Amino acid sequence: MTWCTSRTAAPFRGTPLLKILQYRGRSVISRAIRVQTRSIYSHSAILLTDTLEVFEAWAVGGVLRSRNYLAVHTPGTPVDVFRITGDYDEDRVRAFCGLQLGKKYDFGAVARFMTRRKARDNNKWFCSELVAAAFAVGGLDLLNERVAHSYLAPRDIALSPLLDFEKTIKGDEGIL
Repeated sequence: MTWCTSRTAAPFRGTPLLKILQYRGRSVISRAIRVQTRSIYSHSAILLTDTLEVFEAWAVGGVLRSRNYLAVHTPGTPVDVFRITGDYDEDRVRAFCGLQLGKKYDFGAVARFMTRRKARDNNKWFCSELVAAAFAVGGLDLLNERVAHSYLAPRDIALSPLLDFEKTIKGDEGIL
């Protein structure tokens, strides 16, 4: 199933139905990502507020869609919720995410954070790259073309001038 709809493509205006989630992971791997990227964040995802589904690229399973924002995360993980302030075509973001479902996780991209290797595999994704690419397809460059999507860490997404912090959810609350 994809998110393609019959509505005409136009920048989304009205009540925003998409938000960005930034995870403060607690696992060993999440802590390593946070240290290496000098950030409080280890993971990024897209929340569809109308269905409470989350699109994310995860090491086990690749690009996933879940109804539980903590489904693959360590219990107790705090999650920061961000509103997107720029205009974008919501249908195109949803459709893009739907088309990426099942694609593999890009372990090589994680290595790029350490090696600065320049290769990119268009059939694989890591979390922040998927988020940035989805919104770019929807007409919104979260970082105003300052950095290629394949080099973005969760920290970079959080620094976007087009995001406004909304709230923090403690991972055991389960309330979005």
